Amino acid sequence: MMMMFFGDSHSRQFQSDNPGTWAHVSFSGATMKGLRRDKSKVGHSRAIRTMSMIPVQKTVFIMLGQVDMDVTFYRDVATRGAFDETEFFTERAMIYRAFADGLLMMAEPFITHVCILGPQVTTLDDDVFGSATAALARVPEEDFKREVYKIDCSHVERCRRAKRFNDIVADWFSNEEKVSFHRIDNDMVDENYLIRKEFIRPRKTDHHARNDMTLPLWQDRLQDFVPRYKHIVARRHAHKLALAAKASAPAPAVEALALVGEPAAAVPANEAAPRDENAVQAWLKRWGRQA
Repeated sequence: MMMMFFGDSHSRQFQSDNPGTWAHVSFSGATMKGLRRDKSKVGHSRAIRTMSMIPVQKTVFIMLGQVDMDVTFYRDVATRGAFDETEFFTERAMIYRAFADGLLMMAEPFITHVCILGPQVTTLDDDVFGSATAALARVPEEDFKREVYKIDCSHVERCRRAKRFNDIVADWFSNEEKVSFHRIDNDMVDENYLIRKEFIRPRKTDHHARNDMTLPLWQDRLQDFVPRYKHIVARRHAHKLALAAKASAPAPAVEALALVGEPAAAVPANEAAPRDENAVQAWLKRWGRQA
């Protein structure tokens, strides 16, 4: 069984040494919207369809939407003014669903399942969001900020926007036998739905989350479709249980050496050995040994 991963640059976390037949192709800047055009600048739509037709059984994983949510949405606000957020997200979800349906129809003999991976939570903090996103959107920073800051662009609201986006996409892929939707955004945030600091990379303008933090979450979500992930998750769970058991176990009593001809006494776990020299001698004599 081949595992075939496609996505934007955020999908590169799935590039690793894996046993079996494993393929990964990333398309920097690829969007959901670009899936409906064969001749898009990135060309990911045609590439995904072509590779999916390779005559071997495979599970296909597609991870798109980050660019739509973190760049295109704000570029459109900057160039068109405020618009209906739900309409924007729904259009993308419809394109995504139509593409997945077409892929299955075209390559059904070779595809056992399609896993759709939702976008992760945005990492850019408020003090770098405007300049960094304007550069990615290729809009003059002054023009970008003048229009985009008319809507709520706080970091927490942008994180919540990711949730709303994933909620809509999830609805379009619910109750499907051969297509499933997976997400980790809910595990990346705190109680206010702001991204947790451990997911943010040291360089503040990096819009990619830390792979060492996100990949374990994806492995947990996708273990039913990737046998290797099931083993990794099981080992990780066993390790956590072992650490928890070790931390909660009571400290064992220390078995003291016995005096000649006398049985040894068990030193209580909470009995600390003294540090003063005279006290040490008394302690050793009490618990069955003389220095």
